[in-house]
Amino acid sequence: MSCSALIEIHFYKPVEIFDIMKLFEKINWSYRDTSCLTHYLPIGDTDDFNYKTAEFSDEELKCFVNEKLKTDNTVFIEFFYTKGNEGFTMCVDKEKIVLFLSNNRHCLQNVREKPTDYGWYSKNIIVPLFNAGAKIATYSFDDTL
Repeated sequence: MSCSALIEIHFYKPVEIFDIMKLFEKINWSYRDTSCLTHYLPIGDTDDFNYKTAEFSDEELKCFVNEKLKTDNTVFIEFFYTKGNEGFTMCVDKEKIVLFLSNNRHCLQNVREKPTDYGWYSKNIIVPLFNAGAKIATYSFDDTL
C-alpha cells in the first residue's frame, strides 16, 4: 500500500520564507543533510523534479529562495529531522507552505503501510512552530492511503 501525506500551513500575513526555514532549524529540522548539503529544485525546473544538491551558505540559500519566488518558481527544499530519520519536502509559493511527508514518513505503530502519525507531526512541527512565534492562521493534514 502506498501513502501520500502532507501538511498545509497558511500564515496570517505574508512571511519571509527564509525566516520560516530558520524557525524550522530552531525546532530540530534542518535543510542540510548530514554532509551539510541542501537538496533543492533548481531555478527553471519545469516539472522534471530533477533535484540537485549543493553546499549553500545561509545568505546564498536566502538569495536562491528569493530569486525562485521573484520569478514565480515554486520552491522545493528537503528537510531532515535532527533527532531521528524523518524528513519532508517543503513546497513554498507566495500563499502557503506544503510539507510533503515522503522522506521516512512517521507512521502509526511505526509501520510504513499504516496511516501517518499526525500526532507526532503536531508535536514535532506545529506546536514548536507556534511556540517559536510563527503566526499560523490555519493548518491541515491530508493522508491518501
